[in-house]
Amino acid sequence: MTSSSKEFQSNQDVSEEKQLWKEIRKGVNDLKTKRQLSPTMVFSVIGDSDNFVPRPWPKTVFQTALIEAAKSGGDTWILYSGAEQGVSKVVRDAYKNYEDMEFKIERDGKKISDTDRHVKLIRVPENKSNNSSEYPTSTMLEDEKTQPKIYQPTPSKKKSFLLSFERFISEQTVAFFSKEFDAEMPVPIAVIVCEGDIETVVHISKALDSKLPVIIMKGSGAIADIVVDYLAKYNMYSDAFIIN
Repeated sequence: MTSSSKEFQSNQDVSEEKQLWKEIRKGVNDLKTKRQLSPTMVFSVIGDSDNFVPRPWPKTVFQTALIEAAKSGGDTWILYSGAEQGVSKVVRDAYKNYEDMEFKIERDGKKISDTDRHVKLIRVPENKSNNSSEYPTSTMLEDEKTQPKIYQPTPSKKKSFLLSFERFISEQTVAFFSKEFDAEMPVPIAVIVCEGDIETVVHISKALDSKLPVIIMKGSGAIADIVVDYLAKYNMYSDAFIIN
């Protein structure tokens, strides 16, 4: 591939991430405010796998910690791949509990763009099969009374799109206003790893290369525990945060 071809491909990739960024900001914010606010915190939870048999691990502890961290982050996005089972189900159940606790009987009336909804759950499929048609739309999910309200943007067909989108988010800015000062800073983002497979290892490695913080849930099994053991063996804990 020539340098001009690489540059063209790079521009295409960036435009796709930028388009998704704009789409999500428009979709999860109240259009009456005529603003497309950037999130003040983003958590990207990865680790869905078709290859490993899940083992019991303290999912409730993780769910509580995830939601409490998201609530303390202000206007927080939680990105996840949206699989039916595995880590995605753990995240989805955590978000449903958040809705039940925050909104109670008013839950069904709280749209994803409601200003009272400070935590947004957003599906960004990893497209391991490169088949975006297998993922249902947000409208389908929101019509299910048993499902939490989840925003489903236009899925990408590009391999490893979630990782490139994480990088893009880390390069965006969010404004903070207070009585003392007005300032802009990069959008804080962290990759959270539970369970996982070989592709999760690649994701972790590339995220760290991109200076993205990675938090690994120790005890969740599969690749997460293997990576933790590796970091311990070679005394590399400074490269990632480990949660017991």
